[in-house]
Amino acid sequence: MKVSIDGLKGLLLTGVVELTFVRRHPKANWGGVRRILCTNSRELLTGITGKVALHFRPPSHTPSYPAHQYGLVTAWDLLWQDYRQIDVKSAYVVAVMPLKTQKDIDDFWIYFNDVLQKMSPDMKNKFMDNKQ
Repeated sequence: MKVSIDGLKGLLLTGVVELTFVRRHPKANWGGVRRILCTNSRELLTGITGKVALHFRPPSHTPSYPAHQYGLVTAWDLLWQDYRQIDVKSAYVVAVMPLKTQKDIDDFWIYFNDVLQKMSPDMKNKFMDNKQ
């Protein structure tokens, strides 16, 4: 599903979003398409579990460029555990895991413990390179 900048920002605030997008700066041996699991949900990221398990840290500064003018949205990458700029023009939403209720958040942590936490670095790279 294609989304607008505001649409993607809304999804990121209320869920974990799996999406693909074209890399703005392709790298040798990494392919041109990036897959990501990301969120900007404050409820998930700023809780003690989010800070410990996801290594979340608040931004230390704003970008030195107007990201929105370049069609970019900043999100916390759950696998890379850092901020990423997503080019919305090439972004395609694959799935959304809602985080609107405490049950949703609890379900995410079950998924995190059962799936994400058990991923090896190679498995993470294959996921991010869209080769799973």
